[in-house]
Amino acid sequence: MTFKSYGVDRFYSWDMASALGLTAAQVRKDFSVFNIEGKKKVGYSVDALIGRIGEILGKNKIQTAVLCGTGPLGKAVVDEGLLTGAHVHLIAAFDDPGKKNGKSTFGLPVHPLENLTDFVRDNKITIGVIAATNGKAQRFLDHLVLSGVRGVLSLAKGDLKAPRACVVANINLARELENVMYFVNNQQKRAPK
Repeated sequence: MTFKSYGVDRFYSWDMASALGLTAAQVRKDFSVFNIEGKKKVGYSVDALIGRIGEILGKNKIQTAVLCGTGPLGKAVVDEGLLTGAHVHLIAAFDDPGKKNGKSTFGLPVHPLENLTDFVRDNKITIGVIAATNGKAQRFLDHLVLSGVRGVLSLAKGDLKAPRACVVANINLARELENVMYFVNNQQKRAPK
């Protein structure tokens, strides 16, 4: 995308390698796995590559998903449009039966967790998002897996466990901040005086 924003129509494997901190051979090998072909002395078409990567990621169609957790974190996911650009459309939220059902001020229809399995099956949902910061997250994941969801993005604090049939991406904000701190602190050590 960066190449496109600079008005570049074609690029070479070493251009991509330099941008990603890889070797040109690694880029060509990775591209070959996905049948992305370039031409010697001509390179790769930026438009064709963006299109092919979109196909690989499933960005050529909108994915429907459900959200588990209607607390402040879930509300932020909905209100701030945190999934915008990922081609994912949240169609419903689920939480404990004690939570208010209906649309209310949440921005999505909210259903009791016990209705999740039927909803997922009826709407052919394969993706779930967990927005819970307490012990509810693993329970939400268990319900999603039993409902047939095959991929989950978790914003829970700890790593969640799922069977191999379900891919779980755990985003731990504290761990991400530690990564930032590491790079900032090491960058300061290497900076010329």
